[in-house]
Amino acid sequence: MVNIADSTINDFLNRLNSTAPTPGGGSAAALTSAVAAGLCGMTAKMTVGKKGYESVEENMKGCIKEIDKLIQELKQLIDEDTQAFEKVLDAYKLPKANKESAALREKAVQEALIGAAFVPLKIGEKSLKVIEIALLLSEEGNKNVITDGAAAVFLAYAAVEVSIINARINNASIKDDEVKEQIENSTIRLENKAKDLKDKLYPILERRI
Repeated sequence: MVNIADSTINDFLNRLNSTAPTPGGGSAAALTSAVAAGLCGMTAKMTVGKKGYESVEENMKGCIKEIDKLIQELKQLIDEDTQAFEKVLDAYKLPKANKESAALREKAVQEALIGAAFVPLKIGEKSLKVIEIALLLSEEGNKNVITDGAAAVFLAYAAVEVSIINARINNASIKDDEVKEQIENSTIRLENKAKDLKDKLYPILERRI
């Protein structure tokens, strides 16, 4: 199994730009959110120790710790998303020559689809946290790198949006109504929360740029 998260940027882009089914949009979203988190880390580290930002130094240090954790989690989700989709592909390849094998195949497909829907939701949740941190950094961080904090908001927001559509495309084929409702409710919450957070950035930029 290929470890996508440990591949070079060149290898990752070459795999995306190919006929290989993985990695796809979900892994790209997790990577994008990790990039956003990295920008947050840079913003926070360029605020710590700087004159005029003494009052927010402890906040910045707390952000740095949380960001380091988020980056590791998002790197793991790059591979989790790829693995989840590969399970869907493998399930669809199972034989359905008779009633028994068809039933086993359908069970495997449904389980794989549920897994492939929940991984993007995890990416979306982590990305929301990145947006929240990026907003704090845009508000309190070093003004010389405010555009990096703002870039983190937009990148992580894009990751949330991609996560939502990936969860929904898998959810469309899930037959368990209770699970379907749970996934759909999660996507709606992610969508609304992400938009509310993103919209908070604009007045911050107007005040600080």
